[in-house]
Amino acid sequence: MAVLADWLSDEEYRKILEWISPIPFWSKQRDLQRKYRPGAGTWFLESPEFQQWVDGHLKILNCTGIPGAGKTIISSVVVQHLAEHFHTVPGAYVFCDYLSQADRAIENILPSILRQIIQMRGVCSIELRELYKTRMLTGETLSLQETVWFLETCVDQQERVFVLFDALDELDDEKDVLEWVVKMSKSGCVSFMTTSRQSSVLLEDADSVAHVNIRADDTDVRQYVKDLIPGAAKNSPELQQTIIDGICEAVQGMFIIAALHMETLAELGTEGDIRRALLDFSAHGQSLDRLYQKVMNRIAEQPNVKKDVAHRLLAWLTKIRRPLSPAELRHAFAVREGDRRFQTDMLYGMDYLLATCKGLVEIDRESNVVRLVHKTAREFLATHETTTNIEEDIAETCLTYLSFDELLEPVADHDALQALIDHYPFLDYAAISWGYHANDMQKPA
Repeated sequence: MAVLADWLSDEEYRKILEWISPIPFWSKQRDLQRKYRPGAGTWFLESPEFQQWVDGHLKILNCTGIPGAGKTIISSVVVQHLAEHFHTVPGAYVFCDYLSQADRAIENILPSILRQIIQMRGVCSIELRELYKTRMLTGETLSLQETVWFLETCVDQQERVFVLFDALDELDDEKDVLEWVVKMSKSGCVSFMTTSRQSSVLLEDADSVAHVNIRADDTDVRQYVKDLIPGAAKNSPELQQTIIDGICEAVQGMFIIAALHMETLAELGTEGDIRRALLDFSAHGQSLDRLYQKVMNRIAEQPNVKKDVAHRLLAWLTKIRRPLSPAELRHAFAVREGDRRFQTDMLYGMDYLLATCKGLVEIDRESNVVRLVHKTAREFLATHETTTNIEEDIAETCLTYLSFDELLEPVADHDALQALIDHYPFLDYAAISWGYHANDMQKPA
């Protein structure tokens, strides 16, 4: 495949990359890097299995772990390690849990990998450029067959390529992706790393594969807890050590347990309250369901106004079709039944919305979306309904928003439409998704 590096302007090169795939996994990586401390994951990087994989002696590193064990953080640590120590080697990574439902198909996953490899190489083929110029006229993208061909051609030109899939079992087309992984691992130059809750039979039977069980590492947990010691314990070194030891004993290999416990301790104002909480942690079972239920109990203890907002927000985050930005969410929650125009004085502050949910909701700062703190939180909420008729609530909110007087006026051109979307950030979601929610409210629970 001929290379075309110098003939492309920066702008044309950027447009080709965006045409191949718009999924911005680098923003996910930057956001994940904010969540762990220096030295995190050292145990994994120093493991014999990882060393054999990174040195090229293994083609597939198959990593499994229980929910909340920190698999995504380990994946992020590996991405950073490869960027620092193998920066000349093309690579691609896919954080499957961060994908919207619509993007979890192989037709969207493989183009993202192709884009990342091309971007790291800094070159683009003549064939791909000409195809882009033709397809842009019709609005078509690459077919799956074309994507696979370009990927295989790109890989064949490299001495080494790294590809990482985190939370592979979250994909709709997991089997198809795994079959592609096994096929490509036989090419001789591609090194794959995958993480999931359970190992796939396809990977178990693959050649040149090693298996690693990921659990919350004691050293990582201790550093994490030390950095988050609550204010009420700052003057007591003995209590600080008790907190560190108590949380490490409680985590049972799940990092998310440490996070939930520290969120609870952060709200306590006295040393005595912290000691009582630590005794409670050790005296009762530490299942994730029980911990999430304790958070829900803390939410329920708030004044009714805050409790209702939290329950509604948690329910929305389990049902919306794609993640919403803070601006979109604030606009949606400002809508009241019967509104004919947007009421700016009904906007909630984002800090207020987050505080009502007691640590279950966070903002992904790089991609600027509001999301549940972990996929296990989504799984818990899916079986513990916080409010009824949520699909109806979302559909009615969308329709009320679309019915604002100003939005019923004709739009002159694209620039005017973009200005309208900028002014009414929930407009895009409401226009595209109201029908899906209206349809879903008709389905039996």
